[in-house]
Amino acid sequence: MKTFFVVVVLLSNFNSAFGSNEKLIAEMISKVNKSEIEQVISELSGEKEVLGGKYILSRQIGHPGNGLAAKYLVDSYEKIPGLKAGIHKFNPRLLAKITGTMIKGLYISKMNSEEKKMALAIIKETKDFATKYKDSNWDNIYSIHKGETKEHVILASHYDSVVRRDSAVHKNPKKGINRDIEPVRIGSLSPGADDNASGVAATIIAARILSKYRFKYSIMFLNLNAEELGLVGSTAFAMKELIKFGKIKSVINADMIGHDANGDGVMTISSGEKEEGLKDIATISHKSLKKEAGYNLNPTYVSIEQDLDEPHGPFIASDHLSFYNMGVKRAIMFGEGVYDHGPKLNLTQMNPAYHSVDDDVTNLNFDYINNIVKLIVSTVAREAVVLGRK
Repeated sequence: MKTFFVVVVLLSNFNSAFGSNEKLIAEMISKVNKSEIEQVISELSGEKEVLGGKYILSRQIGHPGNGLAAKYLVDSYEKIPGLKAGIHKFNPRLLAKITGTMIKGLYISKMNSEEKKMALAIIKETKDFATKYKDSNWDNIYSIHKGETKEHVILASHYDSVVRRDSAVHKNPKKGINRDIEPVRIGSLSPGADDNASGVAATIIAARILSKYRFKYSIMFLNLNAEELGLVGSTAFAMKELIKFGKIKSVINADMIGHDANGDGVMTISSGEKEEGLKDIATISHKSLKKEAGYNLNPTYVSIEQDLDEPHGPFIASDHLSFYNMGVKRAIMFGEGVYDHGPKLNLTQMNPAYHSVDDDVTNLNFDYINNIVKLIVSTVAREAVVLGRK
C-alpha cells in the first residue's frame, strides 16, 4: 500500500510538471511574432537600415556586408537582457583544406560523375577563397543562455550569403532550378533573404523568447559564417572551438525556411541515419502545434544519406553535418520542402531565386516562416527541458 501511494504521488508530480511545461511552451509559441520575423529578415537582406543608417547589401564572403552582418548579430544578442555575444574568429586557410578532405572522404564516393565534378569545383573554389583571404579572420557569432547544466543544446544558422547567377532565369518549371553551374560572383548584391536570413531570424527570435525562461540544459544560439563555401565556419567551430563549451547534447539547424512554392506547408527535417532521437522531439512539437489555428506545416523526414544518393544532390547538406560528423548524433536541420512525402525529391518546390540576386523578401511566405519558427522554438524548449520562467 505504501509503495502504491509513493508511485501515485510520483506519477501525479510528473503529470503536473509535464502539464506545466506544456503550458510554458504554449506561452513561448504565442510570443512568436510574424512582423518581428519580417523585420529581422528585411534588415539582414538590405531592405531596411541597421546600426544607424547602414544597409547590409550582401553577406557574401569578401563583401563588406559580411562584416556588417556580424556586427548586427552581436548587437542583436547584446540587446537581449541576460545575453552576451561571443565571437569565434577563424582563418579560412586550414579549414578550407579540412572541408575539402571531409567532402572527398565522406561524400564523393556516393556521387555520380556530374556531382563529383561539381564537388571538386566547390573544393577548389573554397581553397582559392582561402588563399585570397589568407590574412583575414572570419567570424562565427554566438550567445549562450545558461541552464542548470553546462551541457548545451545548439540552435544554429549560417549568416553568409552567396550569388552564383544574375537572376532566377535558370529555373526550369518542369525540372526545378538548376544547380550551381556558375562560380561565386564576388562583389555582387547578395540579399540572401531565404538563404539564409530566414534561418538567422529564427535563431534571433528564438533567443529573444527562450532567454525569458529557465532550462535544464544551456542553449547556444550560433550564427555560422562561410557555409556557402563548404561548411567552413561550422567545421572550424566544431573542430576548434566546441571543446571550450563542454558537452554538446544536440544541434538544431535552420537553413532556408522561407519559401513555400504552393502553400502546402511541406517542409524538410533532415538528419543522418544514426541520429539519436531529436527528430522524435520535433515530431512531438509538430503534433502539439497542429492544434494551433493557422498552423499547416507538413514535415517530411529525409536522411542525409538518401539525399546524397539523389542525382545532382545533395540538396539538404548544411552546417548540422559538421557537428554530426564530429560525433554529435542528435543533429537535425529544418528547411523548406524540396522533398515531398515518400520522401521524393521535388525541385519545383525550391525557391527559384536560390543563390541569385533575386533572393529577396518578395519570394518569401511569412506565414510559413512563422510556423517553422514556432516549431523550432517548441523543439528547442523541449530538448533543453524548460523548467519555468526567469
